This record gives sequence, C-alpha cells and structure tokens, in this order.
Amino acid sequence: MDKRRIMVAVAGAWLAGCSFAPAYQVPATPIPATYKEAGSWQIAQPVDRIERDVWWKVHRDPELDRLEPLVATANPDVRAAIARHDEAMAYERQAESGLYPTLGADAQVSRNGQSERRPLRFGAVQPSTYDAKLAELVFDYDLDLWGKVRNALAAGKAQSEAAAADPASEAVRATVAVR
Repeated sequence: MDKRRIMVAVAGAWLAGCSFAPAYQVPATPIPATYKEAGSWQIAQPVDRIERDVWWKVHRDPELDRLEPLVATANPDVRAAIARHDEAMAYERQAESGLYPTLGADAQVSRNGQSERRPLRFGAVQPSTYDAKLAELVFDYDLDLWGKVRNALAAGKAQSEAAAADPASEAVRATVAVR
C-alpha cells in the first residue's frame, strides 16, 4: 500500500470521530432565597421516597384504594402517556440501529420471451425464451463522520428518559382529579 492510501485511511478514521454538535451547557438560573409574595411560605422539599404508583396508600382511604387501580385502565391520559413513552423508546431503538451495519438479501427468478420480429435477432440461433436469475447480497454501513447517528441516539435517549415518568405523573394527576 502506498503512502497516499495510508493517509486517506488515517484521515477517514480521524474524520469518523468528529462531531460538530456543541456540548450542552446548562444555563445558570439564579434562584432567590425568598419571594416578595411568599410571606410565611417555604421552598418545597420534595420527598421522592414514596413510590408514585402507590402514593394514595398514605391516606388509608378504602374508596381511593378501590378507584386508583381503575385509573390506569380507564384513563385516556394515562394511555396517551404510555403511548408517548413507547414511541420514545421505539425512536431510541431506531436511532441506535444506525450504529450497526445492515445486511440484506434478495433473489429474483423470471422467464422472459423475445419477439420473433425483434431487430438484430439472429434467426433460430437465439432462443425465444430465456430465464433470468438474480441474487444479490447488500451490506450497508453509514460512517458516522459528523456525529449524526451519535447525536440522534443521544436525543432518543433523552426523549425516552423524559417520557419515562409521564405515565406515573398522568396517573397521579388523574387520581387527584377523581377526588
């Protein structure tokens, strides 16, 4: 192999690692210690140790215990949230598939006929019918030169993470509305 081919291969490998997407910088958001409207209010201290799917058990209400399981099956908002989550997961898997090569195969067989009056036909020497057989194997791989596949995968992961809590949040909102 000559030097030119080696340089092209090295340059190609170097470009494959390039990504022009800027690194995300979380903007600084100042949060005041108090608000003028707050009065005696305090900043919320979330308690995430209670699981979202059984939060109503804290109230020890038999009616709420009876109604809560119905929310997941009868609430269209919960179904929509689950559908959005499934869609986000599918998008993530689709984006991830871009990291891998694809392999395809195809085969075709046909029987063809020629016209007896075809120009440049050489009399009885050529057959009137012939078989055409075609087999192909396709290997396809998209080099991620500019980071398109990696950025799509990162976006898919972020979208599926954001959609993961939606079904639980929708169930919580629906049960609050039931009460």
